[in-house]
Amino acid sequence: MVRRESPLLTEGRARLCTAALALSFVAACGGSEPPPDYIERSRQQIQAALHSDEPWVRAETVRLLGLTNGVERAALRAALDDDSVIVRTAAIEALLRSNDPAVEEAALAQLIAGTEAQRIQLLELIAQTARPEFREQTLRRALVDLSPSVQLSALRLTVRHGVSLGIEDVSRLLSHSDARVADAAFEALVALDAQEAMEVMLRGLRDSSAPARLRAMRQARLLPTANVWPMMRSIAARSSDPTERRLALVALGNLGDPTAEQPLRDYVLGLQGAEAAEALAAISHIPTARAANQPLVHRRDPRREVRDVALSELIRQRRPADDFVVFLTDADPAIAERALLHMQTTEPDRAAAIFAANLEESDDPVAALGALYRVSLQKDIRRFLDAAQSQLRAYLHSDDPAIVGLAARLVLVGASPAAVALELSPADIDGRYALLEAGIARRADLSSLYAESLGDDLTMIRVAAALGIMSLGDQFHAPAGAGAAGE
Repeated sequence: MVRRESPLLTEGRARLCTAALALSFVAACGGSEPPPDYIERSRQQIQAALHSDEPWVRAETVRLLGLTNGVERAALRAALDDDSVIVRTAAIEALLRSNDPAVEEAALAQLIAGTEAQRIQLLELIAQTARPEFREQTLRRALVDLSPSVQLSALRLTVRHGVSLGIEDVSRLLSHSDARVADAAFEALVALDAQEAMEVMLRGLRDSSAPARLRAMRQARLLPTANVWPMMRSIAARSSDPTERRLALVALGNLGDPTAEQPLRDYVLGLQGAEAAEALAAISHIPTARAANQPLVHRRDPRREVRDVALSELIRQRRPADDFVVFLTDADPAIAERALLHMQTTEPDRAAAIFAANLEESDDPVAALGALYRVSLQKDIRRFLDAAQSQLRAYLHSDDPAIVGLAARLVLVGASPAAVALELSPADIDGRYALLEAGIARRADLSSLYAESLGDDLTMIRVAAALGIMSLGDQFHAPAGAGAAGE
């Protein structure tokens, strides 16, 4: 079994700044103060973390603050002015989840100043949690972002979340230099007005400009119509341009033309990345048994794009849950998550049984555990937890900290933090941190664990314990015979 080192085990040393931030967690939570030595040490620990020289310490502390039900928002709002972008992003996320209107201006500023990856992450978060008017405003702004990847994300999110776009909004992106953006814009246009989309495609096919024709040929695979069948067959047979021939065959495959099957198989085997994936998607529409089964053949393809299309086509073909098992251990977490989410939605009982059996046989279950945890943030996974309960609890005692942490988070979905605390070893850092997080979010009485962890060597363990103590208020009970916390 592969052993991974926990990020918590390699944390840097946080240093104190001279400034202090006033916090009043106890009043916000409505309880009286715990014993004075613990409350003072907890306040000091939280203040120190919020003013650490290490941005990641400040960011993780802010994230934990967002889990504290009923906490005052002053500390989170103060973090919006932090010098570090990761801290500001953590504060924006926490405030968005709490529906704080004060965060919207900061979020818009972050969409300008953040890195491409941070802007995409923030768009996802706004699309999921923000009020509808702000979500629409933000996604429309992102459509004119300078980054094609951000524009692509915005287009996909508008479709996923039902944001209303006008034809003009997407039409200006149809000739985008990045083919991904142009394709996504055309798909959006198809959803808005299929007739208009067909007219755009047919005009492009008649255009004298080579780039315009190639763009229209790409669009033809997104809107299969018999109107283009003769033209595509002619191009596939006579064109001297290999790109035109390939796109024509892709269009024919999407139209279900059996004559395109063998050339498309050659493309899948001989091309790289996106082009091979396009060919696989096309061949999967041809009505022969061999063609329809091509996605099954490529479930373990070394090219990520090909595996992703194989999954999409199997979903489109409404294959049984057993056909998706291999995706649960995919190297790409997004693919594993999408496969599990589909299985959970279509055949929940069968999917749960398959998942549990797969987990028992796995030598490295991190991908499957991670996929299930991410699905748990979106869907009810009680069937999966029931089916895999014994294996998940066995993983609480694994030598691999990543496995312990994920197993703890999953067990905590259906069990009380107090019950899980009895099963975890204090040496399991990732598991203990997951337990502390759950305790904060649920205001669970983990007094002994909080008191013990307040003196831990690791900064974030101490911070989580401090927040747990402050959130409990008068429900916190210091261990009998304990002196000053951590001393």
